[in-house]
Amino acid sequence: MINAKITFYHDNRRTKKDGKSPIKLRVYFQGKSMLYPIDLDLTEKEFKGATANNPRKAFLEYHEILEGVKEKAKAARDSLTIFTFEAFERKLYDTAPPKEDVTGYYNSYIEELEKDGRVGTASSYSLSLRSLLGYHTYRAGRRKQGELGFLAIDKDWLKGFERWMVGEGKSLTTVGIYLRPLRAMFNQAIADGLITQEYYPFGKRKYQIPAGRNVKKALSKGELKKLYEQPVEEGSVQDKAKDFWFLSFLCNGMNMKDILLLRYRDISDDKIVFVREKTRNTTRSNQKPIVVMMNDNIKAIIEKWGQKKVSKSTFVFPVLDDEMDAKEMQKQTQNFTRFVNQHMKTVAKEAGITEDITTYWARHTFTTTIMRKGASIEMASCLLGHQSVATTKSYWAGFEDDAVKKVTGNLLDFD
Repeated sequence: MINAKITFYHDNRRTKKDGKSPIKLRVYFQGKSMLYPIDLDLTEKEFKGATANNPRKAFLEYHEILEGVKEKAKAARDSLTIFTFEAFERKLYDTAPPKEDVTGYYNSYIEELEKDGRVGTASSYSLSLRSLLGYHTYRAGRRKQGELGFLAIDKDWLKGFERWMVGEGKSLTTVGIYLRPLRAMFNQAIADGLITQEYYPFGKRKYQIPAGRNVKKALSKGELKKLYEQPVEEGSVQDKAKDFWFLSFLCNGMNMKDILLLRYRDISDDKIVFVREKTRNTTRSNQKPIVVMMNDNIKAIIEKWGQKKVSKSTFVFPVLDDEMDAKEMQKQTQNFTRFVNQHMKTVAKEAGITEDITTYWARHTFTTTIMRKGASIEMASCLLGHQSVATTKSYWAGFEDDAVKKVTGNLLDFD
């Protein structure tokens, strides 16, 4: 049982004209006390009479009010697995979320994301929750599953989840993708006072979320040349897929969602200026627009596949429209990205490239190409819209063999 002491405090520092002062609920726990208002004012005599062991009839009504408040406070205290003043206050004033477990936190945040139109992130959190609950059911076996509480998840639970996921054929990269949302929910629960930092299961000497393998996703200069020169039938699906892949490459590795969200107001004669949709909500206080310098190749692709400009707010490409809601836009974007990926694999194969080329390769190839041409890591980070150069480094595929041979082959040549 939680040992939080509950009493009353007569706050006579604020005596009113009628001689009465506010009564407050006082909660004492581990050397700290907090006062909570209860909307009751009493004189010194009334307060002493109401809190006596055997109150007289004149003070009985006040005594019953205070007892009712105390019972509610005790119920709020006893309902907590871990006592924090923040969690107690929410329980006391009935402002706690309907469910204070992992599922409740996930569902509340998913609902918030969907209201904000961030359906892609909402989908990621939904997949994470589904996977966690799948493992929770697996662990329970024939026993009653019950709710998934934060305290049930510790280092051993997370290691078990990782083993289970790998056993189901999932990669460590996927494990990391599913556990990062859970870490965010733990951080929110701590911020809300639902749990304390000591129950946080992530970090050093606890469970460390596996990082994805840095698999090469950048084409070499020779492969990029082959892909660019690979002939396709004019106006075919391969032609369209190839143009949009190279548009991504030419536009600082812009992803398909940002390409499809481009409006004519984002484009001028010499540049495209946009804010990445991925970071629009997560870095609202420090949003840095990305600037793409226009060239003839970019202009040609826009001219070829773009739609007629009706106004500055017209979408450049006829894939999305303002009649769609966020979920419809997300679905159309996913379908179009799959279209590009599907047909680019065919183009790449015909060009003699064995890797499964996707739109993501365009972004990595852009990064590696400009850095091999002499761009600094800071410039690459700025052009990509990364908040940290550490992220940019993960895109860098390294130097090509010929360049390495050139600088290491003559180490003993002192001329």
